Amino acid sequence: MTQVASGSTRHVSIPDSQRGPAAQIQPSLHPSLQQHDPNEQNTALWITGLPPTVTPRELLAQIRGAGKVFSLAILPVRYDRHGNVHARTAAASLAFFSPDGARALIQQQQNQRPLVVGGRMASVRYNNRRGDPCHDEGSRVLIIKGDPQIVRYGFLKVFFATREILYETDRRYYSAVDGESRIEWRFASYLGQARRAYDHLKRTYADRVSVEYGRDPCEAA
Repeated sequence: MTQVASGSTRHVSIPDSQRGPAAQIQPSLHPSLQQHDPNEQNTALWITGLPPTVTPRELLAQIRGAGKVFSLAILPVRYDRHGNVHARTAAASLAFFSPDGARALIQQQQNQRPLVVGGRMASVRYNNRRGDPCHDEGSRVLIIKGDPQIVRYGFLKVFFATREILYETDRRYYSAVDGESRIEWRFASYLGQARRAYDHLKRTYADRVSVEYGRDPCEAA
């Protein structure tokens, strides 16, 4: 028998083969103690270093292979109360329908595919103001078809204004076939823009035009 002097401690290593079954089981960490990514469900990004006069069209044109855009808000160059430039570049808050979209754009930048807008390399990170996933079937793109008296830019512009729909346009594509007009209207956002336009057109002109959501070019292929 091994004797240990009083007041000292001796640690003896015991092989696993000599331990009991219970001693050989390594308990896993409680889920609350495991490492957790705080942005796992975050859909919102904060983009900085954009050109001072950047437009939604210029920014959205550089976003591909990510996801459906839920909302976009551009913050222009800021000035202080004395008229001096506070920030020489613009910034943008961009949110996707799914956290997968935000994650994809972050990963693109990490994989040497930087977001370049107007010749400037922008910085992309998660927004501290977290965005929640949206499970709607819509998108920021509307396909409007039907009566040529309604499906034309001038008429729809006035119609949206009378409904107090504030919007920004990415692009519009017009075509006419066999007496029917068609507009693909790509809004800058689904939230408050494409969704409101869709609802008002459906309620007002359901018997004269058809409205459906189209594919967002910012989505993954």
